[in-house]
Amino acid sequence: MNSCVGLAGELLLRENLKNGFSKNVVVSPLSLNAVAAMLAAGSSEQTLDHVLGFLGCKTLDELKSVFSEMMAIATSNNEEEEGGLPKISFANGVWVDKRFRLKDFYRRFVSDVFKSEAKNVDFFHQADEAVKEINSWAEFQTKGLIRDVLQRYHITPLTALILGNALYFKGSWENKFNPEWTQKRDFFLLDEKKVSVPFMTSSRSYLYGSFDDNKVLEIPYQRGKEERKKFSMQFILPNKKDGLKNLLEKFNAESGFLNWHFQLSRTKLTEFWIPKFKFSCSLDNIRFPFMEKHLELTEMLHSGDPSISNIIQKAFIEVDEEGTEAAAVTLGMVFGCARLQEPEIKSFVADHPFMFIIKEKTSGLTLFTGAVLNPLVE
Repeated sequence: MNSCVGLAGELLLRENLKNGFSKNVVVSPLSLNAVAAMLAAGSSEQTLDHVLGFLGCKTLDELKSVFSEMMAIATSNNEEEEGGLPKISFANGVWVDKRFRLKDFYRRFVSDVFKSEAKNVDFFHQADEAVKEINSWAEFQTKGLIRDVLQRYHITPLTALILGNALYFKGSWENKFNPEWTQKRDFFLLDEKKVSVPFMTSSRSYLYGSFDDNKVLEIPYQRGKEERKKFSMQFILPNKKDGLKNLLEKFNAESGFLNWHFQLSRTKLTEFWIPKFKFSCSLDNIRFPFMEKHLELTEMLHSGDPSISNIIQKAFIEVDEEGTEAAAVTLGMVFGCARLQEPEIKSFVADHPFMFIIKEKTSGLTLFTGAVLNPLVE
């Protein structure tokens, strides 16, 4: 279920290298995973084997089972919301150009497994209307947090199909922060400058650990009546103020690093501060590993020799005293034709660039991961 966590780590490093470690980045591995699964359902021959292998499945039946479990974790019902569990929605969409016709197998798979009905649009003659329709869907599914994810230039005369996923998350901290304790403190940027940022604090104990050159702190969200779902947010803070680059490189060099279950212990910190932040991030030209080879997407359309042309994602996150609100939309365009001993003094002051992860602990499902370079930049 976490097949795209490694890809998310690559994207975090890629975007930071591209912008000189000056912009915040947030990625949703779960949303990417959904689009990859939708591609698997339309694949055949070696492509099907490659995509299933990437997703950690051997057959489409296994993919159905895994995806159904993933949707159950990433979807909340009214009873759970009233009980305090994070509100989560996980929606999939398919838009097919009227010049092409979906194969019956793929249409049924989309309906039965991805819980979406394919919609007919006209990418060739009415591209502006199609873009507006898809953006309206994305905005609705993310409670207005993701807007204008699809741009007109993403559509070409060859666009035959767009596969989409929208993920929304809103969780309240198990123990909310007192706004009266929030105060301005310095946050040190990588260019050796500093900015004044609102920091939250608490006198409570938290799950904490020190590993290699980094510290990890975990803050749980309210669980409500559903005991089996345990959502939390982890902050991974380099010991060095300029250590984020090395941390991201470590994530990409060590397979499965983002999937590690850090051995944390409940600790009373001598000093504890984390910044409030709110930002969005748009990623273009995302490539799954299996896209390096020719893709046989023969189970999607009756004609047109379809091929995946581009994958984009736009994500948003806000962290404050109440909790976390985050969302992501991913669209795939298809064309036709070693551990150290903990220091004696334990503190966690996130006053320099750091990473974060939002996951469900029981299953290990990762919803979001990102890097905060400057909490003031939206």
